Amino acid sequence: MIVSFLDEKKVSVGLAIGAIVLEIIAAIAWIGGISHTASMIMKGYADYETFLGALAIAVIFGIIAAIFQFIVMNQWANALKMNKDNTKIVLDYLSMKAQDTEEKFDISLIRNKIESIEIKTWAFWLYLVLYILNFITLSYGILKIIGLIFLAIYLQSVLSASSQLQDIKTKMYTALSKGEMLVNLNLIKPRNIGLVILLSIITLGIYAYYLLFALSKEINAFIEQDKELRNKLVLQTVKSS
Repeated sequence: MIVSFLDEKKVSVGLAIGAIVLEIIAAIAWIGGISHTASMIMKGYADYETFLGALAIAVIFGIIAAIFQFIVMNQWANALKMNKDNTKIVLDYLSMKAQDTEEKFDISLIRNKIESIEIKTWAFWLYLVLYILNFITLSYGILKIIGLIFLAIYLQSVLSASSQLQDIKTKMYTALSKGEMLVNLNLIKPRNIGLVILLSIITLGIYAYYLLFALSKEINAFIEQDKELRNKLVLQTVKSS
């Protein structure tokens, strides 16, 4: 029973780093190709082969980087959802073992709060569809704007879910361990979605890549610590029963 609580999905920080590196390579290839071609044109040469080669490299590496980003962003939701599901299983187990009616009520209340946490994955999939359509049609108008709106909705739900989970879990371990486990699970930094968008625009997307890496690491740190605490709580219940 306890073993089934241990395994949790994590976010691939390696893929996040890979996305950043590939995007940097794509940007260098693009800028280098344009710069070289412009220089050749000024000298009276039309070196389109170099430009097309640089463009091909930029597109290929950019596509791979985007795929890595999509995988990592989807993993954010999957990791938090599995954490929710495992927590509900643990709470059901603790409720079954609880002898006191008031304790059962407290566990039920915590479970309902965990259950109410929503991650809007539908917004992520809509963003992905619009991103692909935007790339295929080379349309940088309304499709891109709508896609970014859905991305903002998804990211806001991930940040909100992270904050709620941390707050509930911090109080949960203190209450259910009868004060023996005083913890602070605030490992995922609170972020304002408006500020995230603003910083991403100001830094020309650099902050967005920082967030891809930072949030992935923070979610993993939260999951790892929560997994240990959750197991300790179950072991404590087993010993006292």
